[in-house]
Amino acid sequence: MLIAVTGDDEDNLVACQVAKHKFKVPHHCPQQQSKDEDLFRMLGIDFTVSSTNVIMENIQQEVPTHILTHLLTIQGKGIELVEIKIPADSKSVGKKVKDWPCRLQAS
Repeated sequence: MLIAVTGDDEDNLVACQVAKHKFKVPHHCPQQQSKDEDLFRMLGIDFTVSSTNVIMENIQQEVPTHILTHLLTIQGKGIELVEIKIPADSKSVGKKVKDWPCRLQAS
């Protein structure tokens, strides 16, 4: 696996492409600015980490305004990882998600 975190999107992209095509590295993850995520995906990069998104998620965790905190989206897979904060006295504690008295709806 290669994780490219140079601070420069172009360098990270080239490093991942060289790793993928020249050295057959199966997994590569560049750090990138959120504006470049679609471009990275179009150029064959499987997974990216946006430092902007990481900072925003940390801020959101410190300012508890939402029950759901987005942690990660796996592009092209339709998978999103979220954190759900459940109060200790909730009826859902100790139960399987399928048995919760209420369900959260995706928005």
